[in-house]
This record gives sequence, C-alpha cells and structure tokens, in this order.
Amino acid sequence: MSLCSTDADGVPLHNEWLDMGTKVYVTKDEDHVSNMTGAECGLLCDAIRHIASDMETCIRDLCPDGGEKELALGRLGECVTWAVKSIERA
Repeated sequence: MSLCSTDADGVPLHNEWLDMGTKVYVTKDEDHVSNMTGAECGLLCDAIRHIASDMETCIRDLCPDGGEKELALGRLGECVTWAVKSIERA
C-alpha cells in the first residue's frame, strides 16, 4: 500500500497524513509568527515538507507519465520552497 490510498471510487484520501500521527496546530497570530523560535520554525517547515512528500507520492502513484505529471511535481517543489522561505523569513 502506498502512502496515497484511495477510497472505493478511486478518490485519494486527502487527510491520510493525519492517520500517520502527524498533527500540526497553527494559529494565525502575527505576533507569534514573527517571534517563533528556531525549533518552532523547523517544526513548521518539517510539517510542510512531510505533507508535500505525501502529495508527491500521490502524484507519482495516480498520474500517468507525461509532461503534466512532471509539471505538477516541479510546481509542488516550487510551492514547498516558497512556503519554507516564508516561514524562515518570518
């Protein structure tokens, strides 16, 4: 079984990462975000990378080979890069 399971109709289970014991609670508090410790920043970045890794597995498992699949994987990598940079800069 891959990390990207599907239901009986073949629809990906979008919240499967929660079943793997990864729970991230983030509040939208600008003061807290600007005063995050290095450890908190690292945890948020790790959470984003973990979720993106699961999404990469889903794309690789469910999408047929081709240009669109490669574009999706490339954009996912770009998305992670910018998300992590935004957290690190906060």
